[in-house]
Amino acid sequence: MIRWVSLLGVVLGGCAVVGSEEARQQVQDAVDLRLGESMSLDPEGGAQAVARSVFQDGRLTADEAVRLSLANNAGLRAVLAELEIARADLWGATLPPNPVVDAELEFLESDGGEVLELAVAQSIIDVLLIPRRRQVAAEQFEAERARVTSAVLDLAVEVRIAYRTLQAQLELVGLFRSATDATYFSYDAARRLRDAGNINELEFLREQALYEDAKLALVEARVMVAKQREGLNALLGIWGAEGAAWEVEPRLPFPPPLDVDPDGLESAVLASSLDLEAKRHQITALGHALGLERLEVMFPEGAVGVTAAREADGTWGVGPLVSFSVPVFDYGQAASAGARARLEQAYAEYTDLAIRLRRSTRATYLETHAARESSRYFLDVVLPLRASVTEQTQRQFNAMQLGVFQLLEARRRELDAGRRYVEALLAHWTARAQLEALLLGRMPVQRFGISNLQGGGLPGMEGGGSPGGH
Repeated sequence: MIRWVSLLGVVLGGCAVVGSEEARQQVQDAVDLRLGESMSLDPEGGAQAVARSVFQDGRLTADEAVRLSLANNAGLRAVLAELEIARADLWGATLPPNPVVDAELEFLESDGGEVLELAVAQSIIDVLLIPRRRQVAAEQFEAERARVTSAVLDLAVEVRIAYRTLQAQLELVGLFRSATDATYFSYDAARRLRDAGNINELEFLREQALYEDAKLALVEARVMVAKQREGLNALLGIWGAEGAAWEVEPRLPFPPPLDVDPDGLESAVLASSLDLEAKRHQITALGHALGLERLEVMFPEGAVGVTAAREADGTWGVGPLVSFSVPVFDYGQAASAGARARLEQAYAEYTDLAIRLRRSTRATYLETHAARESSRYFLDVVLPLRASVTEQTQRQFNAMQLGVFQLLEARRRELDAGRRYVEALLAHWTARAQLEALLLGRMPVQRFGISNLQGGGLPGMEGGGSPGGH
């Protein structure tokens, strides 16, 4: 018995399992390191403090939105529970199976006596395979920890994109409102000229159609703002009065330069990728599982123990018990083939993932850079040019050299340039968040929120206007 206990101690040596709080803290530390600041994942310690700050002044910043969502999003709570499930699986892999006790009682007809047989057996194969099983479970736990960390980063990126999108939608509402005013003045002028007989019915109807389109666009833009706000509320984990008690910063800011090295960008993304890290742990787990499955099939049963029998005359007989299976027909060939196929599949998926990460990195960087350059061009060239055209048209109108329709058309085109500028800014901020996600170690995916809601263009911005008088 002493030798058996000693063997069990050696086999189970080093099988300590990380605690629940320690596992959560490991994810917390990884998130803080990648985001560059402390972000609480605790609803009690994080959500309430951020909510108090936000609802005091009614202004929600992008950073505050991320903090509140990480501490308060119910979907993230569910993902974090997967870490505890993986920890429990790892814990279970370190525990030896319970011994089996058999008892048999036989009644003798000849003299009315009885025979009692007792046996206690412990599966020695299961005990000896504990280190192998623990290796598999440990790699699976590390893969799950990487996936849980990825989910936290996914939420942070989604919140930033949703926040910037809401800012852009609010700016578009302002532009739609101005466009509606401009088309109304054009419609009203056309109505007056039609009544005076200076334009025909077709020219009047064209201006009326532009005005009606602008009113519909304004309504749609307001609906889009409401939808985007509710989507952000869902990410923040709030609703009702709290969901209506905040406002975003009023304008979408012009982006600062990208602080990245294009030449080393792909290497940096691959080195930090949590997706590749999880896949590496999965490959290692499959490698351990390959050897484990061979052993489990070849020796599915094997137990040692003690058997004791009390004869009818009251005497006891005690002896060792050994049982095992003989691998005659199934010696692991099918299980090994399946395990090898799964391992090859994981290697192929790992390679494919690395290729897709490289492609996403290049494409996202190009999109981020192009959208910023486009925004800069609108800000430095197009918007001032359109403003100058409107100003000069106003002067010509005041001098009675151009009609009201030409003036309103210039104003509409200026508003359309503003709309295109806002859309270019939003395209940059969205691509920038996705590029930051790649550098944080995550392939951009949508896990928690709804699809990004994009507003339409301003109707009636191109080609409108009738040649009328002053």
